[in-house]
Amino acid sequence: NTLKTKNQLKPVDQAPLTKTIFIDPHISNMNKRSGENGLPEIDYSTTIGQETEITQNQFQKNINQFQPKTNKGKDTSGYNRPKIAIVIDDLGIDKKLTLEAINLEPPLTMSFIAYAKDIRTQAEKARKRGHEILLHVPMEPESNIIDPGPNVLLSGLPEDEILTLLRWNLEQLNNYIGINNHMGSRFTSNLESMRIVMKELKQRNLLFLDSLTTSKSTGHIAASEFKVPFITRNIFLDHKDELKTIKQQLKNLKKIARLQGYAIAIGHPRKNTIQALASWLADTKKQFDIVSARKIAGAR
Repeated sequence: NTLKTKNQLKPVDQAPLTKTIFIDPHISNMNKRSGENGLPEIDYSTTIGQETEITQNQFQKNINQFQPKTNKGKDTSGYNRPKIAIVIDDLGIDKKLTLEAINLEPPLTMSFIAYAKDIRTQAEKARKRGHEILLHVPMEPESNIIDPGPNVLLSGLPEDEILTLLRWNLEQLNNYIGINNHMGSRFTSNLESMRIVMKELKQRNLLFLDSLTTSKSTGHIAASEFKVPFITRNIFLDHKDELKTIKQQLKNLKKIARLQGYAIAIGHPRKNTIQALASWLADTKKQFDIVSARKIAGAR
């Protein structure tokens, strides 16, 4: 059933490459650059680092400058509280880690990569657990040495071929709320290609979560033209697969949520990420509403 692949190289294990956190660039003049969201096949031990325009420490100062005062530790239930959506993507390839992610306290948003085996069975487990489902669609990266997997959306193809590939991906799963891009720095920066995607999503009543693998993404423009519900990833939790770093990113996530009223994080099915979230979720619910990505899309 494979239609196309970008190249025949073995997929590379590559974590999301960034040393900074991201406020939605469409509400901020701080324009950052991040790297590709990689393919976690089996081994997560290889993490390729990359410098970004603003270091984590400097960007932390930028956020702290606007940090409103809060009553630390106080249960703020009953108030209009900041909303946080946690998206776990690249699900379905490693079934053991996928199941561990599914077992996290709901409601989270689980994004299954379209070419995963037994994708519908795995997604149904997540749905029964109380999570909402996204489809993780492979899109063309800037780098020619990274293989995003089969049936990747390529920006240089004619519209009918992009649609054939897109529809193959969309039909691998059912009962999901929308899609987010797997890799896609080249594809999402191509407005004409993104218009093709958004037109199809509109017809299927699906939302688009921009994983924001490039600051040049045109996702928000195309989504606006076709009135597709659109949201953007604010932060990657596990750009470094280290427990200490992930916990710090979770703290940063709260700061972003307080700043703009909501925040969306993307993480991956990794042991450190799952461990950090398991202890973080219950405590965070005392002051924040943990919601699905759809709830944030509907509230904006």
